[in-house]
Amino acid sequence: MTRLLFSLLILCASAMGSANTILQVDDGLRYSIDRQVDYLLDDSLALTLEDVRSSKLWQPIDRNIVNLGFIKQAAWFRFELQAINSNDYILHLPYPILDYLDHYSFVDGEPYLEVKTGDARRFDTRAVDHIDFIFPYRLETGQTLTVYLRIDTEGGLDVPLRFSSKELFLASDKENTLFRGFVLGILILMLFYNSFIFISLRDRVYGFYVLNIFAYIVTSNVYDGGAFKLLWPDAPSLNSFVFPVFYGLIQVTSIVFMLALLQVMEKPSWYKRYFLILLGIVSTFPFLGALVPYSTIVPIEVAFSLIVNTSSLILGIHLSLKGDRIAMYFTVAVSLFMVGLVSNNLKALGFLPTNFFTQHAYQVGFFVDMVVLSLALAQKIDIARKERSWAQRENIKNLKRYEDLYSESLSGNFQVTLKGKIVSVNHAFLEMLGYENERELFNSKVANNINLFSMDGNASRFIINTVREYGKIVDFEEEAIKKDGSIIWVSISVRSVTNGEGVVEYYEGSMLDINERKENETLREQGMRDRMSTLEQLVIGISHELNTPLGTSITGLSYLNKLVAEMNDKKQENILSTKLFDSIIKEEFQAVDLANSNLERVSELIKQFKHISVTQHGYEIKNVNLLATISSGIVEFENTLLKNAIDIRLNCDENIDVNTYGDAISEIIVQLVSNSMDHAFDEQSEKVIEITASLNESTIELLYQDNGKGLTDKGKLELFNPFYTTMRGYQGKVGLGMYLTFNLATQLLMGEVEVGRPEQGISILMKFPSYLS
Repeated sequence: MTRLLFSLLILCASAMGSANTILQVDDGLRYSIDRQVDYLLDDSLALTLEDVRSSKLWQPIDRNIVNLGFIKQAAWFRFELQAINSNDYILHLPYPILDYLDHYSFVDGEPYLEVKTGDARRFDTRAVDHIDFIFPYRLETGQTLTVYLRIDTEGGLDVPLRFSSKELFLASDKENTLFRGFVLGILILMLFYNSFIFISLRDRVYGFYVLNIFAYIVTSNVYDGGAFKLLWPDAPSLNSFVFPVFYGLIQVTSIVFMLALLQVMEKPSWYKRYFLILLGIVSTFPFLGALVPYSTIVPIEVAFSLIVNTSSLILGIHLSLKGDRIAMYFTVAVSLFMVGLVSNNLKALGFLPTNFFTQHAYQVGFFVDMVVLSLALAQKIDIARKERSWAQRENIKNLKRYEDLYSESLSGNFQVTLKGKIVSVNHAFLEMLGYENERELFNSKVANNINLFSMDGNASRFIINTVREYGKIVDFEEEAIKKDGSIIWVSISVRSVTNGEGVVEYYEGSMLDINERKENETLREQGMRDRMSTLEQLVIGISHELNTPLGTSITGLSYLNKLVAEMNDKKQENILSTKLFDSIIKEEFQAVDLANSNLERVSELIKQFKHISVTQHGYEIKNVNLLATISSGIVEFENTLLKNAIDIRLNCDENIDVNTYGDAISEIIVQLVSNSMDHAFDEQSEKVIEITASLNESTIELLYQDNGKGLTDKGKLELFNPFYTTMRGYQGKVGLGMYLTFNLATQLLMGEVEVGRPEQGISILMKFPSYLS
């Protein structure tokens, strides 16, 4: 009898130890449910809700994450919550790739909501139309919610449980959606940008990079559930194949991109064979992803992903030590990506909790990796630009040939016999040579000998001989005689037309008036080079300025994560002394301060980048006094000017009123004065800034001068280029002030800017209308 009572006590104690505690929830807080959860493994995959409710085999979760890793059993989870306030509540599982998820809930013991959904079921089985798993509840004060979850999945059994009021969930979900949208938008932008470069340059490095970005975009959207919701909501079976297929494709494209970028195949090296073998192995993954079960292929791909990136990192370090500059960029990029990759994989294996960082570590890592690799690819832009310029000229020639031959509206098409007699022309040909109609042309001498319209007989003979020998001549420029005797420049393209036996039957060609083209060709090519140069400067400048603070922030957060893990380990081993605790806490604060200061730097940089577009500042047209407007731009520098003994002289009639963007004029003055104080004056005794404004008819002329050291030859050429500065990194200078000044004066104020060449200092003259409607 005594033994029986003892056994019953042991059984009751066991049951009590595995019973989950009831969590009191406040609708003003968010909760991460972990240690309040009990779990039960179902080896048979056949246990019902009634079976598990009466089971005594429940075990408590003994850590701060609900993650069982890769297992073959189904898992049941249960927990209880009690509402402190009446409200609408949400249970949120931000891990949308669970195959089968059965949800059962009870309110005060009464059945409430039953949902059977999951990644392997149709999307419309979700309780809420959302990429994650969302379960809504209405709880009154004091009501107890009991939730049972059955999960059976081939992937990692990660069950992050988030509970909050509906209002808090919607606010948090909005932030997550904006973050995903921002990252996806940047990725798509870079995809199209690099696609454009690839199409323009035909450089396979950009092609491999585009494939890598595309594979990542698909994989990321499958991973976070967006692709399932938007693309194949009625075909859940695709989820088991698309992810492993494109995850394998990421590894394939990563290796081929690395081989091309670092020119591994062009170098006799010991590691070339190793990477070819590795490429051969991972090249099978996209095919195996469609054939092998998800639970088998994904862990293999995860392992090889670490091998591929670790090997690439080692190669990057090896080549960096040899002075390869592109390899240095590549090493930094892979290092940062590895932080996100390892964090994501450790989360999938259950070693790290699911939070905002670990949930998006892979995306953030790839985003930073992409930015740094863009800097590496920028090294190739100069060469690519020259190749593109040559390709553009060839394309223009080809385009004109086909337009001349087939487009009646743009070129004068004609057909002539082997003896030079015109047999067919279009209206453009007649109009170009000044003929009213075909009858007038065919009654002229030119119709019987097309060579007569050529100003230079040698040119006509050259055309004929070239076509006879080579079958065609393209874009041959010569002077032609019009009906009235005037001369025009034309571009001639002619080809021979053969029959089925290869015998030439006649010649067909086209003629294009190139008078205006010859004048504008040089200007057009220069404009194209200037636009591409500006685009290049913007991309490289933004990437350069953001790279360092973002990289430092990620490093600080990684170090902070390491310190937290170290403190937790010491605590678990009961060796966390007060001295060690204080030391670790001190280092954690330093890491937080490092990350925070660099993220503030990023925020400040982004605010400055917004100055690139003058439309982002809400300038309004107002009727303002010109003198007061200029003075408002000077007033914030009064103390600094006085401290540095700088004399500022303002010459402006106090009766000049203008109807324009007054705040833009003030901003121009602010940028000009700031530029002078930063760059103009060294140790000279007399420091003078002079601003002269006058009204000339309906035009305001604003002349800004200082007697400083002036501009270098390079500065005169690049003064208004974005990101041009001689003080980079000093007090947050990024080189956008004069670029903003130019944009405000030319785009917003509809004026023009002229840089003078005084003997000393700088002189900038701006002219803009005094009245804008």
